[in-house]
Amino acid sequence: MFPVIKCQNITKEFGSGKARARVLKEINLEIYSSEFVILFGPSGCGKSTLLNIIAGLEPPTSGKVFIRGQDITQLSSDEAALYHRTKIGMVFQAYNLIRTLNVWDNVTLPQVFAGISQKRRFKKAKTLLKEFDLFNCAKLLPSELSGGQQQKIAIARSLVNDPWILLVDEPTGNLDSKSAQEVMAVFKDLNENKKRTILLITHNPKHLHYANKIFYMKDGIIIRIVELKTGKQKDKRIEEPFKILKTEEDFAKNLLRLSELEIKVKLLINKLLNFFRLNELTKEEIVRLEKIVALRLEGKIDDEKVFQKLDKPFEEGGVGLYKRTAQNLADHIERYCTEEIKNF
Repeated sequence: MFPVIKCQNITKEFGSGKARARVLKEINLEIYSSEFVILFGPSGCGKSTLLNIIAGLEPPTSGKVFIRGQDITQLSSDEAALYHRTKIGMVFQAYNLIRTLNVWDNVTLPQVFAGISQKRRFKKAKTLLKEFDLFNCAKLLPSELSGGQQQKIAIARSLVNDPWILLVDEPTGNLDSKSAQEVMAVFKDLNENKKRTILLITHNPKHLHYANKIFYMKDGIIIRIVELKTGKQKDKRIEEPFKILKTEEDFAKNLLRLSELEIKVKLLINKLLNFFRLNELTKEEIVRLEKIVALRLEGKIDDEKVFQKLDKPFEEGGVGLYKRTAQNLADHIERYCTEEIKNF
């Protein structure tokens, strides 16, 4: 049988000179179609670094990574982008949801950038959200959901382009025990019933029984490989009480549809909110901030006008930030608009 993931003599070093450290040491592993594999080991043993290399997010110092026979360490930037979009799905501990986008648009975002039509995006997201019992949460923001629900949304987003390989980094690290069981049951279902190949990293021994193969890691090397014979696990997902909409047609009719500009604005605002730790802003103030950034992106106002609007009290049409914060934020908006927004 041909492995879908193969690491060949992977090493990874960081730093230089006397500070140079080898994080991964001649890693060799093979993962086959429809396997549920766990990389298990203590924090700092190199699990996340190895996962990032397999994901193509960072290059190895030496060695090769083959995904379905293709050496991804030799991909061009365009080929790597296509690989990330079509070959794999990724789920992280921190969810990485765009907090100014609702559930619907978080799930469909990868398809927006892939140029998928609105009709097809709606159909795919509807199917996924129903599978995760979250269809009636589609208009909510991530902050209005529990941690377990947010992680399920992140999983749904990872599946929207139908990848057959899921790379999962500590998915339950921020969850309580009940939510963690629900999320792990989701992965088990995806593996057993949808035949997805899953590579998941964890340092929690309670999760090991979900896998059929375990790679034990320590100090940058694989010290042991164990194959398990597991039966189907009982699905322990608990149905959440959601407010039910009258009909799916009403839902589709009222669903927020975003233009490309609006998506770019929300992605930029999400970066700025995280960078400046502006957690105290209200929804109304965030909406006002989005309008200001949209005007700047369209060239309707200049950077000085941006500052004035950020500084002006909310009651007078501004955001009402402290003057120093307003100036720093205006400077970053100008930099993002002129240098980075084109890369979204």
